[in-house]
Amino acid sequence: MSTEKSTGKGSGLFVAIVFPLVLIISVSIYMFVLGNPKNFEGYQEGMTKEQLDEIVERNHPVKEGAAHVYGLIHKGGSSYRC
Repeated sequence: MSTEKSTGKGSGLFVAIVFPLVLIISVSIYMFVLGNPKNFEGYQEGMTKEQLDEIVERNHPVKEGAAHVYGLIHKGGSSYRC
């Protein structure tokens, strides 16, 4: 029975370490990979941070390629346009 208690404590510590780490990784992917301004229409090199933020917030995903899927996931929309 003593081995069950020690593994229970170990798994609790494992969860306490892994859960925040996975949360940080998933938020980072959402912000920096899926929310990359290159995934949205209207992106141009040399834009300011404010312009880039507006591109991500207001524009549709690009029409083709992996960037379309990433932008679509970031927006949470459907694959067709209204």
